[in-house]
Amino acid sequence: MTLTSGLKTPRDMLSKLHRERTRLDEEVNPDNLFNFVVTGYHIKDWIKNDPSVPQAAKDDLASIRSNPFLGACRDVANASKHFTLDKGYKGQVAAKTSATSGWGIGGYGKGPYGVGEYSIVVVLTDRQRFDARELAQGVIGLWEAFFAKHSL
Repeated sequence: MTLTSGLKTPRDMLSKLHRERTRLDEEVNPDNLFNFVVTGYHIKDWIKNDPSVPQAAKDDLASIRSNPFLGACRDVANASKHFTLDKGYKGQVAAKTSATSGWGIGGYGKGPYGVGEYSIVVVLTDRQRFDARELAQGVIGLWEAFFAKHSL
């Protein structure tokens, strides 16, 4: 029996990531960012655990571990799932996120009436900053290149 609700391969997860990115492009909000970062980070688990994925691809996962986009996904996903990161959390990349909404913030005509679309920015420990859409573009680019390199 499987518990993966129709998702069967790493490629299925990459397709899901694209769908999550589309939702995020349509409207930046905490729910859409949460879904994107959880999917974006956990593609690695699907690659690692799928017996049909070549060992070379599994071994190459180590090469992307230090990627700031993937690290930001990991940190934001873990903090969002568990309310906070544990003290002593190793390799933290994301220092904070800020989520604001209101008049003049976010895309015009987006978000609930009178509230507007969120602007969500992820700030890394090295002070790099990515808004939600930039983060999504970086993560998509990383995984697309990885999948192409390994013909997944």
